[in-house]
Amino acid sequence: MALVADTAPVAFGAIPITTLAQVTGLPKTEVSQMVGRQCPELTLLVPFILIGMVDGRRGLREAWPAALTAGRRPAIAGAAHPDVTLERHVAVLAMAVLVSPAWPAHQGAAAG
Repeated sequence: MALVADTAPVAFGAIPITTLAQVTGLPKTEVSQMVGRQCPELTLLVPFILIGMVDGRRGLREAWPAALTAGRRPAIAGAAHPDVTLERHVAVLAMAVLVSPAWPAHQGAAAG
């Protein structure tokens, strides 16, 4: 599971970009820019793939808002801020906002 979650950012690291630039004859800056435009879309898909792997269609039906929030926030933040740490913090805060209305209901149900 962790290998799949780590695939999107690792697959577009410095070595594949350098290798692709050498093989195709394109400048490294152009290849890097193309990769930078593709990563936000891939970041959006990864949470859906992970939930589908773990819980199948039922999990996707129940958890699609969380997957969308987890994938969309880094995609939006990543387009404006290339700092991966910032992307992840924004995603965690967005998830906290998403689940915060549900937290008291679950907490009360467990106590009763």
